[in-house]
Amino acid sequence: MDGENKLLRFLSMALPYGIFCINSEDENSKAYKLKSINKHKGLWYYGFDGFSCLKPLPYLRPLSSMTEEEHSDLFNAYHYLEVKVAKSTGDYLKAAYIGDDAKYKWLLENKFDFLDLISDGLAIEITKENNPYKL
Repeated sequence: MDGENKLLRFLSMALPYGIFCINSEDENSKAYKLKSINKHKGLWYYGFDGFSCLKPLPYLRPLSSMTEEEHSDLFNAYHYLEVKVAKSTGDYLKAAYIGDDAKYKWLLENKFDFLDLISDGLAIEITKENNPYKL
């Protein structure tokens, strides 16, 4: 998969979870919350408040930054969900899919880069200094 499609796929999944990006075409860009993704005349446009761009760079965390507590939360919460669904329905395949969906949701909510966008130069690694998600 080429980089543009990889980024589009990730941002499409991440859009409901409040993803912040910069406009890679503007060296002075600040972080903006992504609001929409639209296709016009064969090009994908990423919409922010009052403007759109062709090449956003999202702020993400590498998987290697996951703490032991986060890893435990991810494993324990969704392993329990898989077992609960399987026991109640007897459908272990359905339970696995629900568990997988829940894991991706958790990764997206916590801004993890599970498609290696950072190493491909398609995302910015979150640091203490540049974190747009801090309250």
